Amino acid sequence: MESLWPVDQPVLSIPGRDACLRPWRASDAAGVAIACQDPEIPRWTTVPRPYGRADAESFLADAAASWRSGEEAAFCISDDCDRVLGSITWHASRGEIGYWLAAPARGRGLLSASAEALLGWAVDQGARSVGIVVLAGNQPSIKVARRLGARHVGVRFASCGPHGDALQHRFRLDLSDRRPDGVGLVAAGRV
Repeated sequence: MESLWPVDQPVLSIPGRDACLRPWRASDAAGVAIACQDPEIPRWTTVPRPYGRADAESFLADAAASWRSGEEAAFCISDDCDRVLGSITWHASRGEIGYWLAAPARGRGLLSASAEALLGWAVDQGARSVGIVVLAGNQPSIKVARRLGARHVGVRFASCGPHGDALQHRFRLDLSDRRPDGVGLVAAGRV
C-alpha cells in the first residue's frame, strides 16, 4: 500500500499543553520499555507482558514501517523535555485510533488533548470518522472516547491479542463536524 500522507512524519502541537505528538525515534526504546512496565498498559491494550527493550525496539521499527506504508500513523506523546509520555496511533487501514499513557501523565486531560490533535491531522489526511475500541472495564479510556464526542455503538466479544476473546466497547466518532483547521469540534462547542 502506498502512503497517502507526507514522506516526513510531522510534529503536531497540542494546544495549551507543554507536550506534542512527534514521530517515534529509536532512542525512545528505553522510555517505551519503562512505561510499559506499568501493569495498567498491558491490562487494557495489546502490549505484551512481560515487556522488554526488544519489544520496544520492535514496536518502534513497526511504527516506522507502518508510517511508510500508510497503514498507521503512530506518534509519541512527548513533553517539552522530550520524555515519552505515551503513544497514540491512527490505524488508517482499520479506521481506528488506539492509545496508552504512562502513569505519571494520567489524570490531566493530556490523552484527550492528544487525541484532538491527532484527529485534526487525520481529518486533513481525509478521515471522515474513526472508531475507538475499549476493553470492558477500562473506564479512563471510555471517558476519553466520550470527551471526544464519540458515540457508543455497541459491545462485542472479539479477539484482543494477549487477552484472547474479550468484551469490547465500540465507539464511533464522526469527524465531519470538525473545523477545517482540525482544532476542536464545532457541533460540541469545544475549542
